[in-house]
Amino acid sequence: MTSSQHSRLASGVRAGLRACLISIGIGLMVVGFPPAQAQSIFANLSGTVTDSTGAVIPGAKVSVENVGTKVVRQYVTNSSGFFSATALPTGTYSVTAEAKDFERWQGTQIVLNSADDKTLNIPLKLGSQSQVVVVNAESSEIAITDTGEKIVRIDSNQLENLSLVGRNAFEVLKILPGAAQVSSGGTNRSNFSGQMVGINGSVGGNTGGLSGVSLNGQSGAGVSLNMDGQNTADPGALGSGTPVNANPDMIAELTVQTSNYGAENAKGPVVINAVSQGGSAAFHGNVRFNARNSALNAEESNSKFNESQKSNGFGPGQLKIAGHNYYPGFGVGGPIIIPGTSFNKSRTKWQFHESYEYYGQLIPAQSLDRAFVPTTAMLNGDFSAMTGWTNMPGHSSAFKVPTDPGLNSDGSEKNKPFGYRRAQGCTIANGVLSAACISPLAQQIFKLAAPVATAAEPNDLGFNFIKGLQGKQNSYQNVAHVDLNLSDNTKAYVNWSHQSEGAEQPDGLWGNTGDWDVPVAGEINKNKTDLYTVNFLHIFSPSLTMEARFGYTHEDFPGSPQHPNQVFRSSLNFPQKGVFGSPMAPRISNGWDGSGIPNLGDWFAYYHPNFFVEKVIPSSGVDVTKVIKTHTVKAGYFWEHVSNAQDNSSMAESGVYNYPTWAGSSTGNLYADILMGTINANYQEQAFPPTYASVMSVNSFYVTDHWKLNRRVTVDYGSRFDHYGPSYPESPYGNAVWLPKQYQNGVPNSGVSWHSLDPSLSKAGVSADLIKYSPRFGASIDLFGTGKTVVRGGWGVYQVENSVLIQSGPGGVPEGGVSWQCGFGSSDCLVWEQIDNHIPTSSGCAAGTNCAPTVTGASFAAHPQLNSTNSFNVVDSTNKDNPQTITYSLNIDQVLPRKFLLELSYVGNHSNYLQNNINLNSVPIGAMSDTAALQTKCPSQFTIANPSPSDLAGEVTQAQGNAACQQQFRPFPNYQTVNAQESSQKSQYDALQISVQRSAGWATISLNYAFAKNMFNPNQSGAFKDYGVKEYWTVNNIDRGHVFNAAYYFKLPNSGSSNRLVRGASGGWEISGITQLQSGPQLSANSNYQFNLGGGASGAALVGSPDVSVYPVLTCDPKRGLHPHQFANPDCFALPSGANVGNGRMPYLAGPMFWNSDATLIKRFNVREKQNLEVRFSGFDFLNHALPSFNTGDGNLHLNFDSTTGKLNNGNGTSKTPCPGPLCQDFGYADVTFGHRELEFGAKYTF
Repeated sequence: MTSSQHSRLASGVRAGLRACLISIGIGLMVVGFPPAQAQSIFANLSGTVTDSTGAVIPGAKVSVENVGTKVVRQYVTNSSGFFSATALPTGTYSVTAEAKDFERWQGTQIVLNSADDKTLNIPLKLGSQSQVVVVNAESSEIAITDTGEKIVRIDSNQLENLSLVGRNAFEVLKILPGAAQVSSGGTNRSNFSGQMVGINGSVGGNTGGLSGVSLNGQSGAGVSLNMDGQNTADPGALGSGTPVNANPDMIAELTVQTSNYGAENAKGPVVINAVSQGGSAAFHGNVRFNARNSALNAEESNSKFNESQKSNGFGPGQLKIAGHNYYPGFGVGGPIIIPGTSFNKSRTKWQFHESYEYYGQLIPAQSLDRAFVPTTAMLNGDFSAMTGWTNMPGHSSAFKVPTDPGLNSDGSEKNKPFGYRRAQGCTIANGVLSAACISPLAQQIFKLAAPVATAAEPNDLGFNFIKGLQGKQNSYQNVAHVDLNLSDNTKAYVNWSHQSEGAEQPDGLWGNTGDWDVPVAGEINKNKTDLYTVNFLHIFSPSLTMEARFGYTHEDFPGSPQHPNQVFRSSLNFPQKGVFGSPMAPRISNGWDGSGIPNLGDWFAYYHPNFFVEKVIPSSGVDVTKVIKTHTVKAGYFWEHVSNAQDNSSMAESGVYNYPTWAGSSTGNLYADILMGTINANYQEQAFPPTYASVMSVNSFYVTDHWKLNRRVTVDYGSRFDHYGPSYPESPYGNAVWLPKQYQNGVPNSGVSWHSLDPSLSKAGVSADLIKYSPRFGASIDLFGTGKTVVRGGWGVYQVENSVLIQSGPGGVPEGGVSWQCGFGSSDCLVWEQIDNHIPTSSGCAAGTNCAPTVTGASFAAHPQLNSTNSFNVVDSTNKDNPQTITYSLNIDQVLPRKFLLELSYVGNHSNYLQNNINLNSVPIGAMSDTAALQTKCPSQFTIANPSPSDLAGEVTQAQGNAACQQQFRPFPNYQTVNAQESSQKSQYDALQISVQRSAGWATISLNYAFAKNMFNPNQSGAFKDYGVKEYWTVNNIDRGHVFNAAYYFKLPNSGSSNRLVRGASGGWEISGITQLQSGPQLSANSNYQFNLGGGASGAALVGSPDVSVYPVLTCDPKRGLHPHQFANPDCFALPSGANVGNGRMPYLAGPMFWNSDATLIKRFNVREKQNLEVRFSGFDFLNHALPSFNTGDGNLHLNFDSTTGKLNNGNGTSKTPCPGPLCQDFGYADVTFGHRELEFGAKYTF
């Protein structure tokens, strides 16, 4: 891959950057700094200065000092006694207020986090200014939150002291109020444990810090990920991937806005913003090391169970594959100085923070690769040893001792491919192939692709290859931050984060191990990300401030083969060219048939020379804040452009020889067939498709007012005015657009067009609304004026931008594709050597009419043939919707004795216009319920003259199940499936949340509980007018009815001994931990929300449409009458009948409860003043508690009815093994467990 291939920017990005640079230039000319973006990294602090009678004091001088940077801002209260310090960098502050004839007031330890809006009520007493009244925020909540928003902030001290297993701060999201765990494939464990740091996945897993948690019912695209205010999400994996890691030692804080926050925030409905550590006036830093090694961990309980079952064929400890995580790093910050000069003598003008960490990771696969593979002798044609084996290979019907298939009675070949070799002199005797049987082409690839057997003979399960895989995923991250205090009124904050990794994928990209999988040549992904942010702040006057930002995120995921000499034809001197000239050697596949060979040579299943992924997100914006009496008015603009370019691999570009068992065998042994180079099924190859790049942009304005009505009441009100440009491809063709008025029966391709065919169509195929209006309102009431009882709440509308890849399907339709295949007994495609005869040339090819099509350059004809057997994707030009979420909350904050803070909250939201693929060509409900209509449109299905009622009923059922008949009832019979993104899903979340917090002195405690209900419609169908919202409304898969989270950190007391040794040994001990208890997830979510119902009537028979999901009906409460370890009563389920699809509105059925406890023991050694050594030892799931669980796709959650009797085949008492028990097969029993303890050691030297 050339650098130009995967460093180029999409033209839309370049255009956006040009526009951004122009705006920067204008800004420089007008105000001396550029405009920028939306998610602020700053905080606001306001206050009212009064005398002892409550009268306001105009003209009071107020100083606000950042304790870390020593930067001071000066303000004077206005005629209302009010001041507002806006755009303050995060940190700890000291505030001083003074006025003539009054004592000076000083408030200390006031902590401000990003997006904070806090207020001070400052009472001045009559007296001399030399007298100072000091109020410490640790002993009194002098700065109270005066907005109605629902927001949680985690500062650097909490991040440092919490029990976090990994190096991604987003792990802490799991303990926030309203956070619920997202299970992994229906199992009772988190979808993301935090153990790995990665940019783009790992061996058999993911590294997305957001994929394991939902926040107030939101996940996926509903969660906006930012660092220093800049979008850092993976546009192709919204709400999951975290390509820019938020290392807990590199960030100052984490802010999570979850409900009804102000209009100045462009994203939503949940916004996560990590703020990098800034500079300071004094030098400080740390050197650190964290380590985990699997040798110290307990074995996964599910693995131990699988090893205990002799039928699985695993030995004790065999599934515990070695791995490790080693993380050395350092951080240093302070003033930028030049020794021997007066540069930055005050140490407040130029400040920096630099942090680096190396992520050394050896990632183990989750299981073993096991298969029967050819021995060395077999690869040379000798299969005779099979006759003496005690155990035959697994999938034994595919691996018999090879024999000559013989001739038919008329002398013709029983097997044509073998006949081709026979004609060349091939013979087989006692399982040994003669030299004339062996294809040099096939043998070369076969020897390359087949792994070396790990045993001489198959074991009891028929495997002679067993291996656990590991992949190195080593990377490093560097974050550099510079603060420039250019003057008292002009500031700049610059940040750069760089992350680079080499991720080995021994089973192919994201591939995992398993039975009948084997390692491939492997892939290594040299991924990298860069994040740049520049924040400017100019204070025109104490009442007028301008904040601006430019941000740029670049994500680059190039791939390359780990062993190129095993991939490329040129490196292998492989003589076959392939019909489209692929530089990669062909691969051997089982043709998606898991009953025969493993896939061999899948090393380039996701790799080819054009393989790359590049994602770019530039953004800019500007905010202006004006204080008018007690109003803080803010207005601004925001622009963001998203580009996602990636290859369009179909995994067939290299050429694929398919050997499924259903195609038969030339010799009775598929490995012998491969060695002979016979083509049992077919050969297929596709020309390299063009790169698919899609882009989209958002432009928005907002205005909001933070109005301090009086010292007790604050109101926020405002709105955003957003324009979301639709996603479109950067190709000359545009998206395929559905134009139903142009559709004509029998006319090919009618009703479908795109920009290059019809320039009146935009490339997007749909126009966006000019403005989407998002009003927001909030209020905060200090009930008694003491700051101890505050009632807060609000309401807001949040637009959510669609994924940039939402129209990737329609974008690919006009580009089409070029592919070719041959085989299935064709005389010109019997063996491998015949493939090159089909290479297209200007004068034709040797195979004549079966010549592969010509591909000209990288261009593809923009006229795909569409017909009734095709499914394709289009843009619905009438759908201009973006997802929209309305959030609301009511909160009561109460300060309790001993520095505890209680918050009682009702939090809710509902989302509309959620986008999903809908078949616009679905058979409408009831269409096939009319017998007369069936007889008219499908006469071939009604052949009985004068049928009896039962005969007629049988013919009706036959017609309803006939695909050709169903086609006649589709609105557009030319086609089968016409998929388009439609507003087909809704969701709703409501919760009572209670939290208790303490963050002072020797104890930091966070306790929260949520009683929640999360609903949505998981399935959609174009057969319903509302797409199934009403019919399929049920409990969300991320719902957890009850959630309790606890996080704690205690500094243990010193012994008080006079002995220095005893005092040193007994002092400095600290304990922290996290405990989670949560209700189980919705059971039906494990099995398509209808328990994979089998044995019942089809949707066509029940409601006249085959395009609906059929559900069981409930005859009683399935939560009653349960046995131990059973979570749903199968006696309460029955098959649907009559004109309904069953109970799509399945009630709440919780699976096994989740609970986990992590603990950390910390010892600090004071070395000298402001220097200490910290040693920590952590245990995650330290109790090593195995949690009852269902498995992914668990058969115990499938309802299998007998189609004749209607009786449930796996109901209570039907299992042949005891229930409860490890092999119980009755419905509703959780038979497996998950969970294991992990240990970690850490050390940090701080100075």
